[in-house]
Amino acid sequence: MDYILDAYNIIHYIGMEGNSAYEVQRRFIGFLMRHRLFSSGKNRAVVVFDGFLSESLSCSGNIEIVFSRDISADEKIERLLKRRVKSFVVSNDRQVKASAKAFGHVPMPVVEFLSISRRAKEQQTDKDDMSKRLLKKDIEDINSELEKIWLKKES
Repeated sequence: MDYILDAYNIIHYIGMEGNSAYEVQRRFIGFLMRHRLFSSGKNRAVVVFDGFLSESLSCSGNIEIVFSRDISADEKIERLLKRRVKSFVVSNDRQVKASAKAFGHVPMPVVEFLSISRRAKEQQTDKDDMSKRLLKKDIEDINSELEKIWLKKES
């Protein structure tokens, strides 16, 4: 699934601060990568920042960084929406959400985006924990059951 992120809208929501625009941008990209919000190879994100790139930002292959340059990030997002297939558009901005709907995309409030990623992370942790418990708890039962089956076949 593709996501278009209104970067500064999310940054202000989570209260991320920094001494410079570059520092905030770098920390936000780090936040996205650290929390593995797009860990699935199928998920991609376009992160839209206001303004110009001041220094080089690096990120993983499934995150694309776009700067609005001489227009607002909202206008840049709208232009992206015209050219893309169905995407989730993450923003709390009313105009961005209205544009997303108008072009057939799915607007998503920031809190919902963050909670979905948190749930996905929790589900993965639950799966990992469950597989460890199953191995420890059930291995003797499985072996015992298999021994019964094999013994019956041998007799």
